[in-house]
Amino acid sequence: MFPDGSIVNGQFGTWSLSRFTQKRKIGLEDVQGIFTNPLISDMLDFVVCAVEQYDRQNGVATTFNDVKLCSWIDSYSEDTGETAVLMTLFSHASGEQPEKKNLTGEK
Repeated sequence: MFPDGSIVNGQFGTWSLSRFTQKRKIGLEDVQGIFTNPLISDMLDFVVCAVEQYDRQNGVATTFNDVKLCSWIDSYSEDTGETAVLMTLFSHASGEQPEKKNLTGEK
């Protein structure tokens, strides 16, 4: 949950992967390399694509972006003392299944 009380949901799926490759102008052959050795910007962008997928599926205008995601990560980490929040979200997206976590911080 964001400090203002808003909740953001995401859905990692085929559409979010398609959107990510479209935004990055890469093919599927490049995705494996990104999942193997991602840049922080790759991880942020992929999580934002998951939020966009959820919003589009539910007919909601997407206002979430990388800056809001980084603010949430900073706030969540500060509030909980948890580190590697972005890695946890990205690992979930890439098929590794660590502890489930949504952007409200609930498990």
